[in-house]
Order: sequence, then C-alpha cells, then structure tokens
Amino acid sequence: MQASPRRTNCCGMVWIPALGLAMAAGVPPVSGQTISAEAMFPIHQEAAKDYKIYTTERRDETLQLNEQPLFVWTNPRRARGQVGHLFVWMDGKYPAVVGTFFSFPWQGNPAQQRLVHELHALAESQIFPVNDNAVQKWAPKAGTDFFPLPVLEDVPETASRRLLRLRQLARSFGAHTVDRDGNRWDLRLLGKELMTYDGPERMGAMFAMLGDVGADPELLLLIEAKRHDGDWQWRFAPIRMTDQEIFLNSGGQEVWASVRSETNTIFYNDDHTYFRFQDALHQLSVTP
Repeated sequence: MQASPRRTNCCGMVWIPALGLAMAAGVPPVSGQTISAEAMFPIHQEAAKDYKIYTTERRDETLQLNEQPLFVWTNPRRARGQVGHLFVWMDGKYPAVVGTFFSFPWQGNPAQQRLVHELHALAESQIFPVNDNAVQKWAPKAGTDFFPLPVLEDVPETASRRLLRLRQLARSFGAHTVDRDGNRWDLRLLGKELMTYDGPERMGAMFAMLGDVGADPELLLLIEAKRHDGDWQWRFAPIRMTDQEIFLNSGGQEVWASVRSETNTIFYNDDHTYFRFQDALHQLSVTP
C-alpha cells in the first residue's frame, strides 16, 4: 500500500504536501481490506508535527512534541474500524498537551482514510496552538483543572514506591461512557501507565482507560503529587478523549462527568481544552 500525496478536506479542497512522496515511501505494503496502524503512522505523525503549541500568546516558547507515540490503538467497533496514535507535547519535564490522531475508512472504503484530530490540554495555564495545515483551529480558552485526591499519607521518598502508589491510586477509579443511543459502555484501566514524569514541583503518571472493544483510550487520567507550601498533595485530572458522554467514579462515588450540553458537544468541551474534528481525506492504494 502506498499513501498518495493527494489529500482532500471535508470541504473538497486539495493540498499537495511537499513531503507526500516521503510519506509514501515510508508506508509498508498492506493487502486486503485492513489498514494497519503501522501503515497510517507516517500520516498521523505528520499531523502531530504540524502543530506548533506555544505557552504564551507572544509565541516566544513552544512545547516539545515527542514524535514517538505513547500508545497505538485500534477500535474495530466504531466507524468500520479506527486506528490511531497518541502523542504528547512536553513543557520541560511535564506533559502539557496530548493528542490522538486516528483514521477510519471514509464511507466504508479502506482506500480512503479520513483523518481525525482529537486533542486535549494538560497544562493548568492556557496554551496557544497554531496549525496552518488543519481545516479547523484549536483555541483553548483556559487551562486544565486538577482535583484533590482524598489521600492524606505522605508521598513516598523513592521513585519505585511512588510509582507503586500511583498505580494503586489509578486502580481506585472506574469509568464508563454513554453513547448517543443511551447504551452504557464500561471502561477498563490499561495495566501499565502510558508515561511517568518527575520534576521539582510535580511527579506523577498518565493512565489510560480503554473502551470495550480494541484498545481505544476514551479517558486519560493524570495522577500526581504537587508541592504546595512545602508539602506534597495528591491530585488528579480527568482527560476526556471521546465524543461520548463519560463518567468517572472513585470509591463508589461519581467524581467527574462530561455530559452533553450546548457548550459541551461531541466536538469540544466548555473551555475548548478538548477539541476534536475531521480533517484531511487520504487516498491510499490497497493491493488485493
């Protein structure tokens, strides 16, 4: 299979990207009707690299993209098969933005893959993304909220004990989604954290809660300890990565939810820290 340099957006516009031939050369052959995540990786990676994300409106400091994905996933149940890659942008030692770029067969045709951007800010301060190639502009209006964990014990001194405690805290959460037809889908915690981070003011890990089929991360969970007035305090941030309604619980109590409203839609949340849209249509060549 080869990725054609021709791609069209939802409005019928056509781009001829300068690196189209290089992308084509890096795509392995695929036969039959299945498009693999490996085959789509060059396209997804380039979509991530198109973003320049600034920490201030003056655009004097940028976040650093990790060009290798944190996670590779599939969801055979939705849109006749989705494949995706999850990337993170770092602000020094700390994760500041996460984005999953995934594709699905447009109108059921595996040779035409529609690209979707799904992004979420992780930083507490507002960020300022720029992407001149995307069909829509992501413009968060605020930073991401963290919530205190009712955990009173001290943060362990050693890195190994800290990681063990973070995993224990992650297992105390449960989550489910509700689709547009009112069906409930329980999520499951991925057994291993996606990443850890450790700096002078914060230390923590990112966990993923997956859908019922495949390995689609519907919810990410940051659990961390932050230094406050000389002491460490446990806290968490739920990171929506789905167009469905989602509910998070701990200890049998609901602790967070994302419920549909006029300002919390399938495409974005109230402050646009979450943003999702369909972008380019990539024409592929699939061998029999």
